[in-house]
Amino acid sequence: MVKGSAGPQPVYRQPALDGALMGAVRPPSERTTFSLGNNARAMEMTLDPSKGTVNVRLGVEKKLEIVEVTTDIRLDAAKNGKFIDPGIQYLMRDSGDHSQYKGLRTGETVMLGRDEEVKGRFDMPKTVSRRHAEISLDADGRLSIRDNGSVNGTQVDYPTSAEAKLPTMLTKEMGEKRLMTADLSKGTVTIQLAQKKLEVVEATQAVRMDFTKETGSLLGPDVLYLVRDPVDHKQFKGLREGENVILGRDEGRHGRFEMPPEVSRLHVALSLNGGKLTILDLESENGTRVETPI
Repeated sequence: MVKGSAGPQPVYRQPALDGALMGAVRPPSERTTFSLGNNARAMEMTLDPSKGTVNVRLGVEKKLEIVEVTTDIRLDAAKNGKFIDPGIQYLMRDSGDHSQYKGLRTGETVMLGRDEEVKGRFDMPKTVSRRHAEISLDADGRLSIRDNGSVNGTQVDYPTSAEAKLPTMLTKEMGEKRLMTADLSKGTVTIQLAQKKLEVVEATQAVRMDFTKETGSLLGPDVLYLVRDPVDHKQFKGLREGENVILGRDEGRHGRFEMPPEVSRLHVALSLNGGKLTILDLESENGTRVETPI
């Protein structure tokens, strides 16, 4: 049952993407629907919006469409007394009510949600989270859509030819079992403790050199992996073979990490054995999310 709504909910199928991940031949299809967040396979995907309209459903009720700003669209807007800035390349607008819209510029990231600070011209129903999703357009014209851990998820419908980058991360909410193992040899593992995001990276020569430049210190030769803040690398903890590490807000556990109040005092335990990372949520109040390479 979708939170904030009642009645049966639509079922979304993802045969094209699942086939691509398994190496199967993609069946002929003009459009593909894929789910993000809400226990789906991924949180983010990248598309080429020049291939056609991209439809984004926030939760269950809110339908948006992302369209290229053509000359016809600019002329129609002008006839209605509205001028679309030349720097705006795409419009995000309500599928049924085009007066609800937001322009999208290169290099810009737009937050979508029910929060008064971000909803802008959009009418957002209760099934949309306060900061539900982010939309951005990079310098190469690629559109990124990311679900921010929303309650009811995000669905994206797009021309199949628009796939610029398939999601390559498996997202797992730490549920009742609260225990999982990740293979670090496949690449970076992301662990989110409530609102605190961390990444686990191999201590390669390049990582060690960057670490020394940023901190002025040397990593011990027995440090095989680093747990670090993805933005501020001065917030880190080294991982050694056979070592058990507990992370949380407790004074004796947070170390160099700046932990927000949403993180529990003893939030998660990490253990490294033979390149496998064991992650145990310690019955934290706000949970743990893990993203691993597929």
